[in-house]
Order: sequence, then C-alpha cells, then structure tokens
Amino acid sequence: MIYIIYVVALIARLLVDLVVIGPSAFEFNPTVTTLSQSALIGETVTDLLLAFGIGLLIGRNVRVYQRYKMILSGKETVPDML
Repeated sequence: MIYIIYVVALIARLLVDLVVIGPSAFEFNPTVTTLSQSALIGETVTDLLLAFGIGLLIGRNVRVYQRYKMILSGKETVPDML
C-alpha cells in the first residue's frame, strides 16, 4: 500500500506538470512560467503527497532495519512459516 501511495502521487505530479506547464516541463532547459492559483495549489498538493509517500517509505525501511538488528542480536526471532 505504501508503494501505491507513492506511485500514485508521482504520477499525479507528472500529470499536473504536463497539463499546467506543458511538454516543456520535462526538458532540462529552465524556462520561467507563471502559474495560476489553481495550478499552484495542484503542484503544492502533489508535492505534499510525494513527501507523505517518501515519509512512509523511510519509516517502513527504518522499522525493517530495526527489526533486523534485533534479530541479529537475539532479542527477536523469525517466525516459522507453516
């Protein structure tokens, strides 16, 4: 579910850039474009979704690493799969 949130936010961000800025959004040539109020809100919302998705991914990886360290130190065990 965490990966789906991040991928959906990334796709939304790319679509907003494509609709608002146009194909020049994907070029490496910096151009100055003035964004409307709704475009600015759309970009801000998609950036917040991306930040939320990255936070979820980082949090998940930190929990996995902490559990790994506890298993190595013998404080936890890996459950047997039936």
